Amino acid sequence: MPTPEVGTTVAAALTHAGSEFMAQQIGPNASVVEGVVLSARPETLGLAVTNVEDYRGVLTPWKGEHVELPLTAVAQVQKRRFAVGRTVLLGAALVGGTVVAAAAISAGVSGGSASGSTGGTGAH
Repeated sequence: MPTPEVGTTVAAALTHAGSEFMAQQIGPNASVVEGVVLSARPETLGLAVTNVEDYRGVLTPWKGEHVELPLTAVAQVQKRRFAVGRTVLLGAALVGGTVVAAAAISAGVSGGSASGSTGGTGAH
């Protein structure tokens, strides 16, 4: 297994035995540990953990706690990459939504009804 560089965001898939071995540190039935590589040694991978996914696909967020994974507990390590295309689309959608919301708020603040009525009874 290639050694990931310190500072790289990775997802480490655990073996079944590795999941059992790490259960007291990361919780039961963990299948994937995601985080930023703090250290990569011949026998361990140190991560600042951001998420732990269990076998049902449930993600548990972490706040960067340091966990040392023995490489014997790890089946595979994948480098996580920044998805530029998806991020640009999400950003565009957020900007578009903000513009529409601002326009709606502005229209509501500036004014009254579209009929031009002054609200009087009309009788004199």
